[in-house]
Amino acid sequence: MSYSPAFKWFIGLLLPLTFAWKLAAGPGDPNEILQTIKQFLKHQEFETVEIEEVLNGLWAVHARRGGCRMLVVEVSSKGWTKELARTFADESDQLFTVVRGAVYEYNSTWLAITNDLYLRVLRKGRLARPAPILGVAASPQCDAERLPWNEL
Repeated sequence: MSYSPAFKWFIGLLLPLTFAWKLAAGPGDPNEILQTIKQFLKHQEFETVEIEEVLNGLWAVHARRGGCRMLVVEVSSKGWTKELARTFADESDQLFTVVRGAVYEYNSTWLAITNDLYLRVLRKGRLARPAPILGVAASPQCDAERLPWNEL
C-alpha cells in the first residue's frame, strides 16, 4: 500500500508534536488534590483542616468547625476505596460523593463506571486534568452537601 508524500510529511510532523505535548504536560502531583481540598475547606472557614494517612498509603482530609466534622477521601473509580469514607464515619454521618462539583448519593455505581471511562480517555490523550471522585462523610450539622463543591 502506498501513501502520498503529503500524508507521510503530516504523520512525520504530527508524531513529534504529540510526544512533546505529552512530555510538557508531565505527570500530575498525587497530593495536589489533597492540598486543593484542604485549601477549599479552609476557605469555607473550617477551624482545623489536616491531611492524615488513614491506611497504608491512603490519605484523607479531616476538618472541624464547631460541632461539625468532615472527612474527605479520594475514591478510586475502580471502587476499591469506595467504602473508605463509610469505614471512618459515624452512624449519624451523611455520606455523599462529589464529582466535578456535583453532589451524588454515596452508592452510585453507575457514576463510578462512567467516570472511570471518562478518566481513561483523558489520561490516554492527556487532554485535560481528570476530575477525581471524592467520598465525603460529614456530621449532620455541617450541611456539607450545600458547600460550593463546584469551586474545587
